[in-house]
Amino acid sequence: METRLKALYELQKIDSKIDDIEDLRGNLPETISSLQEKILEAEVKTSGLDEAIKTTLVRRNQIDDEIALLKSKAEKSKTQLYSVKNNKEYDALMSGIDHAELKILELSEEMDRLADAQKKHRENFEEADKVVKALQEELEEKKLELKEILKSTETEQLQLNHQREKALVKTNKNDLAIYNKIRTNKKMAVAPLRKGACNGCHNKVPPQRIVELRKYDKMHLCEFCGRILIYDEEFSNI
Repeated sequence: METRLKALYELQKIDSKIDDIEDLRGNLPETISSLQEKILEAEVKTSGLDEAIKTTLVRRNQIDDEIALLKSKAEKSKTQLYSVKNNKEYDALMSGIDHAELKILELSEEMDRLADAQKKHRENFEEADKVVKALQEELEEKKLELKEILKSTETEQLQLNHQREKALVKTNKNDLAIYNKIRTNKKMAVAPLRKGACNGCHNKVPPQRIVELRKYDKMHLCEFCGRILIYDEEFSNI
């Protein structure tokens, strides 16, 4: 049993070092992921605004063509007024001119509305584009920061991963299952005694339990936090 407990303790010490490396990264991975999602959302918004600007511009060009055509027809009808032969022809031409001028007025009003909308779309696009660029800049900074941390810890991380693989081979499967279950909620699954207390929750361990722990004849869990307790002579009085 002593060998099994010490194998778990060795695994815990390796995992603690790996945890320290991961702590150096802080919330950078989550921050990077969040920034990437925000950039996607912002890019969707800018894309929609860009499309709205293009659609508005297409319609304004159509209106320009329609107004030009209506003006041409109206001018032609006005010219024909001088050669009409009767009131019926005159009324028909005037009706066409009036209709063209009314339509031109309606189109001009639509053009004004579209101009206002296009201006608003462009302003919103510029603001959204600034947001995208700011987020992209922040993302690159965070990526660089994480890259530097990963680079500085790469060698140590590889060594620890190798040590962990070797430690796992020495670990009893049932013990490992208990260890992993505790590790889902607590980084420290195996807690050495420190000055008579659990080094995980810092609650005092009864003297009789300490005597039992020194025997290494069974697995003992802390009655307060549920961690696996172990006696480490070198660590106990630090």
